[in-house]
Amino acid sequence: MGTPKGLLPWRGRPLLAHHVIALGARASRVVVVLGARAAEHRAALGPEVDVVINAAWEHTHPVDSLALAVRELYLAGPAWVTPVDVLPTAPETLDALLLAGAPAVPVDPAGRDGHPVLVDAATLRGALASPPGGLQTLLRTACRVPVVDPHCAADFDTPAAWRHLQP
Repeated sequence: MGTPKGLLPWRGRPLLAHHVIALGARASRVVVVLGARAAEHRAALGPEVDVVINAAWEHTHPVDSLALAVRELYLAGPAWVTPVDVLPTAPETLDALLLAGAPAVPVDPAGRDGHPVLVDAATLRGALASPPGGLQTLLRTACRVPVVDPHCAADFDTPAAWRHLQP
């Protein structure tokens, strides 16, 4: 991509900042796990964001970063989980997931699962501690919530895909 995905400009700000703003509007606490170029990403965040560093990011998988974030969640209530390589979520999508209750996965108009997912922090802890597949089982059995947000399932792994998503 040439630039870390979280630092890509989206509507005047780094993409990561948009995620924090969107989720922070409906969450009491935001935890962001950073790896590569952590200082640059941290600079895009406000002081109200709790940052966890995945020092082993080169040798781990996204689920390992998720596990680091979950260790920071002391509440047993709902938690939003999203990767950075998706577009920020529409407020209506978050509201629909909250109404459905955790665990819930948004489904775009084309029928594709999207992000963020809403999970119960305690249940997520258990799923991550389960033998391989615990997280997939949790998400497979989660409520699917149809939403009108066509971008909730859009991600980008190439510059062309990113350009396609630009407003």
